[in-house]
Amino acid sequence: MRSRGLGLLAVLLAAFGAVSLLWPGDVSFLGDEAELLRLASGGAGHGLAGRRGVMYGGFAVWVYRALLALTHDLTALVVLRSVLFLSATGAAIVWLAASCASLYPPLGACAFLSTYLWFYARGLWDNTFLIPLSWLAVAAYASFEKSPKPWKLALAGALGAAMLLTHLMCLPVLGAFALHAAWRHGRWLKARTAGVAGGLLVLAAVCAQYLASVASGPRPAPPPHALSWWQGWVFPWLGGRVFSAWGLEYFFGGAWSWGKVQPAAWATFAAVPLVWAGLAASLRKPKDSPEFHVALVGAIALFFQSVLYGTMRLYGHPHYYDPLWPFYFHYLWLALSAAPRAGALAAGQLAPAAVLAAAIGGVHAFGGTR
Repeated sequence: MRSRGLGLLAVLLAAFGAVSLLWPGDVSFLGDEAELLRLASGGAGHGLAGRRGVMYGGFAVWVYRALLALTHDLTALVVLRSVLFLSATGAAIVWLAASCASLYPPLGACAFLSTYLWFYARGLWDNTFLIPLSWLAVAAYASFEKSPKPWKLALAGALGAAMLLTHLMCLPVLGAFALHAAWRHGRWLKARTAGVAGGLLVLAAVCAQYLASVASGPRPAPPPHALSWWQGWVFPWLGGRVFSAWGLEYFFGGAWSWGKVQPAAWATFAAVPLVWAGLAASLRKPKDSPEFHVALVGAIALFFQSVLYGTMRLYGHPHYYDPLWPFYFHYLWLALSAAPRAGALAAGQLAPAAVLAAAIGGVHAFGGTR
């Protein structure tokens, strides 16, 4: 029965993911995207420079260098990047469902009805690679919780290194994984000291050049004093918005109108409190279950992210949520899985599907985003 649900989940993810391949030319192409492709074609080993003066790692550049070896057609690059992004994310969602018995598999497909995910899967940017990388890392760690195997932890570590080489805003998530692993699996790790030390040395060697350049580079600029002192502390806890229509005017402009799907857009706002409900429900899960420990890592990451964003006064931009996506959806998925099946399917899929269809149709009709 469980395998049938996982099969249905895979089919739904493939069907919903195919929607992202419609009209691939309707995609934003701004300064960062052009610069990333220039760096990739020029053989650079680093990524973009951030607004606070910090240089980012080269993971995205390496990916685009590989894609440029196949084609220089921008629309084809969008398709290839979308397929990679969605395949990795979809595989992680199926893997997570296989590890966590409390998650009703078909509801996992709701993730692919996020208009934010549709937008981020297509853009030739760097930061958004954090979404599939973090989802895969969470899935690998959940599987490790279910049946500890060295290769699973090694995979999670490698994905963490890739996240670090994508954008430094993943540091709170990596810190949460490290803290949880040391607390939860300290004895397991101590019994394999040589292997763990070897793995950490390999990861350190991969990241060493980049970390050395960050350490020797300019210090990050302090946050502008005019920014709110409190919004950064609250911002990470509102991440359920990425599964709703809340804030989509960031992409589509203030004049964007949802027209006939406005009630559906409002209905999707329930994703924010549902994430909180799922977080609360996770505390009642069996303490030895993978879903409990994924939720616990997520709660630690949210706390760390809140401290980082609060002190750095970071808020507002939806891509600041990118490393936390799998945790937000894990909580949302838990909440929907606890509801009656018909109601959960309707709430989780019908309203977001209407919003996504309106966004895709509107962008195509009006010639792109702002």
